[in-house]
Amino acid sequence: MINPRIIDWNKCEEEFIRYVDEDSQRITSIIQKARQRLEIIDSITFSEETISFIVENYYEVIKELLLAYLLKARMRSRNHQCLISYFLQKNPNHETEATIIAQMSYYRNRLIITEKVSL
Repeated sequence: MINPRIIDWNKCEEEFIRYVDEDSQRITSIIQKARQRLEIIDSITFSEETISFIVENYYEVIKELLLAYLLKARMRSRNHQCLISYFLQKNPNHETEATIIAQMSYYRNRLIITEKVSL
């Protein structure tokens, strides 16, 4: 199993994070979109042909929720890795979950690259 390294939060703050005004409507919209995506995923029949789509979309749900979490703290990130880093910074007792999310990101990116090469 790949164990991707989670970027240091201090590096994120220095290079990839900017502060924004809180936007409750945007946060609510992002959470609603994540819920809708989950409903769609739940309707997909699991098979060898659909597994990459399912994994990719579960990662997208998690990423959207992490984005809402960061926006609630009045921050935006220029990359997805800092979303995971922020989650770990605020929830140090959830290192296992953060690592799994980082692994999902890695596999999702591999799936996208593989699909592009296949075309």
